[in-house]
Amino acid sequence: MASYKELHGHNIQTVSSDPDNPIHGQVWYNTTTGTIRAFQGTLAGTWATGGNLNTTPGRFQLGGAGTQTAALAFGGGTQWPGVGVTANAETYNGSAWSEVGDLNAPRRNLSGLGTQTAALAVAGENPTTDTESWNGSGWTEVGDLNSGKNNSCGATGTNTAGIAFGGETTAGPGNVNAETWNGSSWTEVGNLNKGRYDIGGAGTSTSALAFGGTTPGTPPVDKDETESWNGTAWTELADLNTAREGHGGFGASNTSALCAAGTTTNTEEWNGTAWTEVADTSSALITTAATMSGTTSLGAIFGGYTGPGINPQVTTLEWTGPSDETVSFDAS
Repeated sequence: MASYKELHGHNIQTVSSDPDNPIHGQVWYNTTTGTIRAFQGTLAGTWATGGNLNTTPGRFQLGGAGTQTAALAFGGGTQWPGVGVTANAETYNGSAWSEVGDLNAPRRNLSGLGTQTAALAVAGENPTTDTESWNGSGWTEVGDLNSGKNNSCGATGTNTAGIAFGGETTAGPGNVNAETWNGSSWTEVGNLNKGRYDIGGAGTSTSALAFGGTTPGTPPVDKDETESWNGTAWTELADLNTAREGHGGFGASNTSALCAAGTTTNTEEWNGTAWTEVADTSSALITTAATMSGTTSLGAIFGGYTGPGINPQVTTLEWTGPSDETVSFDAS
């Protein structure tokens, strides 16, 4: 068997402490621990099943906010068609859901943004301009949107600095309208380049990403377009690998986001330039903004429905993103 030096042209480096910034595949001998160590980068991201929502038999087209261990779910539908709309809200602690104060008005096809203790419930079926603010214990009606939005517009940011875009208006689906929220009122800003509903979103009110969705047609057409918001205008960027609608998204900015579920099991990660397939969910869970909460490292999706037909779900799926790891081996 060839030696390490014969294979790589040099001996294993001997050090008293692990390197600060190792590269993928780098190997060294740590004299302090007496072990051979190696660095392996970008371990695959994975999905795991979390605690179920309390709503029976589940719900779809709901809103959500927060993180993987501190999430908020609200509103949505429990039956189809046309009945079973709920105002119910629940919080998640990373393992179980607890019922909390209801929305002032039951609705589905709404979107959410913010945190578990400071969130907004935005728009909804009909369409509506309604906005409600959550302070950790109750919901308060606040400033209306300028343009009513239905069929799950994209929404992201905080309850003092958010953005909502796309969706469906009284004029019909495929809306390009975008509005920003300053904590008390909505202001119309630059339009999307491509109008879509059931659209995914991530980021902040000044650094957002809009991706996927669907446009009117018989049948409607799932889309793969991606647009980036810089606080002033939307710019078209590289497409998703798999077109979809009814999906969810999360991420910190327009350069770091995750897109999952919808009309496919495929999960994709955005690095600011391109989408990369990173993992699959166990089923094509159509979340319709049941929303993702968290970051590209730790997040969750909840509710939604599966086909054929519309079967409301209580499912929670928890995402752990790709990571780096240093491992040890016997020195023999």
